[in-house]
Amino acid sequence: MNKVDSANDMGVSLLQDDYVSSTNPTGDINESIYITRKVSLENPGSALRVILDINRFASANVKVMYKILRSDDASDFDEIGWRFFNTSGGPDTVANESTTVDDFIEYEYSANDLEEFIAFAIKIRMQGINSAEPPRIKDLRAIALAT
Repeated sequence: MNKVDSANDMGVSLLQDDYVSSTNPTGDINESIYITRKVSLENPGSALRVILDINRFASANVKVMYKILRSDDASDFDEIGWRFFNTSGGPDTVANESTTVDDFIEYEYSANDLEEFIAFAIKIRMQGINSAEPPRIKDLRAIALAT
């Protein structure tokens, strides 16, 4: 587990050259990430909603990101950068940390009023400062909405 949000979190200044922003299309300096496959839509969407059940103690954090392929964009999907849900990757509403290893709490992430899109992917960054208490996730649900 690690928790790197900026080049300053790298510690030694020589290693700061190795920093890769999480918003870059490829790479991430964080050690624990999960990326879904590209989801292609039959009908264009304009909003995203992600629901996760997370077991997270106070020493850990989960940040969720997304990328979309706009309807009018001919770019290579793999070259599109990531965006944070709620500008920081946090859930829509603050949730308490888990109290036991079996305590999974539902977290929701929303992105509304997006450009019309025909494909999307989700990136989950699991961070922490105690490797004995990593965040655990189950029941990932991602929904594209046409609003």
